Amino acid sequence: MSLARRRVIAAAALAAVSAAVLFALVRSPQAPSPVTAGSAPAASTPDPALAGCSPHGATLVPAMFTVDSLGISAPVLGVDSDDHDGTMAPPSDQPNTVAWWQEGPKPGSTKGHVVLTAHTYRNGGALGNELHDSTKGLKPGTILRLSDSSGKTLCYRYQKSTKIWAANYDDNSSVIYADDSAPDIVLVVCWDFDRSRETWNSRIVFHASPVNPR
Repeated sequence: MSLARRRVIAAAALAAVSAAVLFALVRSPQAPSPVTAGSAPAASTPDPALAGCSPHGATLVPAMFTVDSLGISAPVLGVDSDDHDGTMAPPSDQPNTVAWWQEGPKPGSTKGHVVLTAHTYRNGGALGNELHDSTKGLKPGTILRLSDSSGKTLCYRYQKSTKIWAANYDDNSSVIYADDSAPDIVLVVCWDFDRSRETWNSRIVFHASPVNPR
């Protein structure tokens, strides 16, 4: 793993006070409905949670991150490896902005992790706090949306989260960066704030996979 890629873990571990760097979903195949002799296959019922979602197959440049079930609508900012002191996070005073690492895969790519980051604040009030809230945060099956400036939207289904302890992070791990993996998104936020050292000791990585409208 390159030095630039390590920064999202290493540099964030040294971030002070309020700023925090924020990231394989496999959808279970559905068994076919039984068909009796002479009957037509049952029609697929559209999922209202996927209204407005476009089929995957073409990439987009994300401008908005939305989680309808949580009332979240956050702008997406493209960042490079050297932006904001190398942490690849939004500016520290933008608690409800999502950063997209634009040197990696785009949403809609046929492979690779789309890497997103967002802030956690030690006293709450940022997107990371909301997403990882134990009672009101993301739940498996929640639909995450990435939209471009024209309104085209690609949808992903949240599957699980992974905790990474910054001190034990393996630079060769593919949990965040994986250009040849399944075409998932990973959203990374900081967690476990150490007030004595004013550092974040862990990262929460939210995993979501593409889902097409039916």
